[in-house]
Amino acid sequence: MTWREKHAAEDSSMSPFRAADQTTAESITGCSDLLEDFLRAISRMESEYLRAALEGEKI
Repeated sequence: MTWREKHAAEDSSMSPFRAADQTTAESITGCSDLLEDFLRAISRMESEYLRAALEGEKI
């Protein structure tokens, strides 16, 4: 048995783990996108609040 044949069998037995790793990576990317959206929304609300507060002081 060659090295390639031996490791080909190992590769096929590891495929469920690779699929799980890919799913995990996609989930992390999705969570990262959600976090970025959340932080943008918080930043936008903070800016609106500060603008409203400053406009209130001018009146």
